[in-house]
Amino acid sequence: MIKNLPRNWLCHGLFAQTDLLAGVLPRSGIHYVAGSDGEHRDAVLADLATAIASDAVTCGLSAPDDGGSRTSLSGFFGLPTGAASGVAAITGKGRAEALSRAVAANAAARGISRPLPIAVMAGYSAEASGFRLHELEQHFRAEHGVGIGLLIVDLALPQGELLALQRPGRAILAVGESAPVALAQGSVVLAVSGGRMTLARPLDGKRWARSFELTTVDGVPVLAPGGEAPVAAIWQAAKPIAAPEPVAKEPQPELPIVSRVALIISRGELAPEVRAKWADAGFTVVQSQDAALPRPGEIVGGKREIVIAAANDDQRIEELRGRVNRLGERAAELGVADVVMIRIAA
Repeated sequence: MIKNLPRNWLCHGLFAQTDLLAGVLPRSGIHYVAGSDGEHRDAVLADLATAIASDAVTCGLSAPDDGGSRTSLSGFFGLPTGAASGVAAITGKGRAEALSRAVAANAAARGISRPLPIAVMAGYSAEASGFRLHELEQHFRAEHGVGIGLLIVDLALPQGELLALQRPGRAILAVGESAPVALAQGSVVLAVSGGRMTLARPLDGKRWARSFELTTVDGVPVLAPGGEAPVAAIWQAAKPIAAPEPVAKEPQPELPIVSRVALIISRGELAPEVRAKWADAGFTVVQSQDAALPRPGEIVGGKREIVIAAANDDQRIEELRGRVNRLGERAAELGVADVVMIRIAA
């Protein structure tokens, strides 16, 4: 893209042709890439990341084949990519290096030699990942002038964890063998099966499929886009289930609060004044979710109120909501969900 043009001159390719990431993904919400073939799925992910992170409408052409023809590698499967955005990926410890090599090979195939705002992190923890993503966002803005527009999550995380990773202007792309049956409004599903990628659940309701082949760059599989392909029914939305008729129940008396616990989120030791503040209000102060939850049979005839609070103001409300979801899931696993009431501190 040509920058610093003389006044009143406009350049082809200067303005994004779409508001969607790679022409298919909204810039918010949770979306999915589904497919059991890891090699083909990784090639699609690397191609998607490279297309989103590069700021040129046309990223280049493949090397000529024996007949002298080239394959267009513009955009993502020929779609305009929109304004450039940073891409972060969280994977398992054995996958980060493979995905990094796939991205580098894909960029080379497109003729891109400059560094792109793409980063991969191995391993995940709820406490550390939010902070590390914040650091990466600052780095991208300083070095490339863009934030994290797409976060690829190649791990089996519960829905609450994915929700906690959301930020305004950031889309989440969860990777797995299949997409959930129940999806939120606006969620997009890309299904990869062999040499075909299907936009199985598009934003506009118009499904399509594209064929592709795998070639290699420095021994790493790289996607070479092909033409249109038949849309296969490899992913189907769930059929609506009729709700059962409501059954009138006798009103149950509200159980009293018999114990109060404050779960304080902090990256270090709590200051004495923080502990004193909550202790004076009648709360037991803890710093881990298992310490906050009662043991089965411990609470009888009442409920435990658990308040989740940050020790300082660096915790975003989305992260605290994610904590609430995870604590609720853990309470259900322990069989104590009926005797706890979880909320975020006002």
